[in-house]
Amino acid sequence: MLELLGDGLEIALFGMAAVFILLGCLVLALNGMSRVAAALDPAVGSAGLEDHTELTVAIAAAIHMHRGRRR
Repeated sequence: MLELLGDGLEIALFGMAAVFILLGCLVLALNGMSRVAAALDPAVGSAGLEDHTELTVAIAAAIHMHRGRRR
């Protein structure tokens, strides 16, 4: 019985290690592809740095109006 429990623990640890390694490889691959895309097209690298001030103000105003109607 104890041997069976040990085998199960060994298989579980092996499986978790395999998943951890594969997910780590996936993260590295995605980071590499992101860098390649940014190198090929510089506009891709700066896409997340846009100024969204007007959108933020509009969303804040909508939330304020919504909360005012509920009271």
